[in-house]
Amino acid sequence: MPFSEINNHYNFSIIQDGKDWVFDYAVMPKHIGNAGILLCTEGEAEFMHNDRNYIIHKNDVGIAFPGDMIQTIRKNTDFKAMLILTDINFIQEIKIPSAMEYYLYIKDNPCISLPDEQLHTIISLMDIFKAKIIKQDMPLYDEIMRHILLTICFEIIAVYHIWKPNTKKDISRREMLFREFMKNLIEYNNQEHNVTFYADKLCITPRYLSKIVNITVGESTTKIIAHMVIRSAKEMLSDTNKTILQISEGLNFSSPVVFDQYFKRYTSLTPLEYRRQNR
Repeated sequence: MPFSEINNHYNFSIIQDGKDWVFDYAVMPKHIGNAGILLCTEGEAEFMHNDRNYIIHKNDVGIAFPGDMIQTIRKNTDFKAMLILTDINFIQEIKIPSAMEYYLYIKDNPCISLPDEQLHTIISLMDIFKAKIIKQDMPLYDEIMRHILLTICFEIIAVYHIWKPNTKKDISRREMLFREFMKNLIEYNNQEHNVTFYADKLCITPRYLSKIVNITVGESTTKIIAHMVIRSAKEMLSDTNKTILQISEGLNFSSPVVFDQYFKRYTSLTPLEYRRQNR
């Protein structure tokens, strides 16, 4: 079973797992809402981070910021990692000279290998963080947790100051077009459901876009678009009090009837049936 604990004061969480890991395989890249520090402790994995692929090995650290787009490309069966998540409010606590320059540099170079000394220090700090996070009733809890995580951040920044980050893996034009398609889909899926729109954004034909998507993920472009639209619809149905009409209009369907048919085609449920099961 994965280790996972969450602290709601600073929205800290830590996850440690070898198999059912938080960044599991996904056809769709995910925009993350938190900042994350990942330490690979065993094995190897490949991730897409924004528009680049990175291979993370044992003793490597990967950094992600709120709004980054992440996708697991592959991971070895022996892959294990520790992951600390926090929200953007904590990032603002990191007050050091040239903080913005470090932020921009790390954002452009999100993976780095740790020298032995810093590796042992960061593992020890993460172990302390994991042990303390469940003791939310202890005095000065927030300050203790905040300073442990700040120390981890400072150790990693020091490594960036000295060592060269991991090299980005070059990607093909096909992969780049797919990434651009996914970025556009994430931005426009609430309004645009047509393959032609996304092909035009890339200045390619719908047929060529469909070929790229099929080669990359083994699915049709229409199905990938529908996946995103349905995901948005499900979020609104389960997490908001919007009416079916409001959700239909928000997703740019011509009528609630059309929305109802579209939703049922991909879920076997009407929007109302899904809401009743997930509220």
